[in-house]
Amino acid sequence: MSAARHFCTSAREIIARILVTKAPDDAVVPAIPECDRTQQGTPTRRARIRYILHLNGMDQDELETFVEAEMDNVIQLFHTFNEGTQGAAGKFDFAQLQAVRKRVEDGIMFLYRLIH
Repeated sequence: MSAARHFCTSAREIIARILVTKAPDDAVVPAIPECDRTQQGTPTRRARIRYILHLNGMDQDELETFVEAEMDNVIQLFHTFNEGTQGAAGKFDFAQLQAVRKRVEDGIMFLYRLIH
């Protein structure tokens, strides 16, 4: 099941790369100085997504509930990836891997819609 680990790691890196590329530290911090930060002091994934919303004029109150749910889903995806990459080999069965794949696709499409 090392293929599952490679998949999880690759998918996590794709999403992280999209966020860092489209919402770099030096853009997020000046735009949203009070943004949530990691222990290292960099903007969190959630802060990067908020920045992308901000750029698109989508940071309005009426979208907050929807966006929060979507952000939580994308962020939860990283926890799922961690389970797949740090657990015992073969931790996910085929049906679980298909569910993770679907969540990856949905997360990437969500980010794509935000960016474009």
